Amino acid sequence: MRTSATRVRIPDVCLVSRDLPVQQVITHPPVAVIEILSPEDRVRRYNDRLEDYRTMGVKNVWVIDPASQTGFDWIQGWHEIRRFEAAGTPIFLDVRQIFESLQR
Repeated sequence: MRTSATRVRIPDVCLVSRDLPVQQVITHPPVAVIEILSPEDRVRRYNDRLEDYRTMGVKNVWVIDPASQTGFDWIQGWHEIRRFEAAGTPIFLDVRQIFESLQR
């Protein structure tokens, strides 16, 4: 994903609208970006990456922390949330259901 003229980021998950042109390198803000923290990830390192998504115009930037089984809506500043919802769309993710389904 080209987040600026000088930077390309590769999100863990990216939801792109079907209304946007198909591109090898995404240049239009996607509907949502989801980052999944690894055990070695640190908040400080992620802030720059997530800020790049916001600057690009991404309105839904979500972070999932498997270690604590929590989710964060980053657009609101590391706000813990149990259900991610992409405003104006039927898209949602329930954090609890994600982890419950992984334990089956």
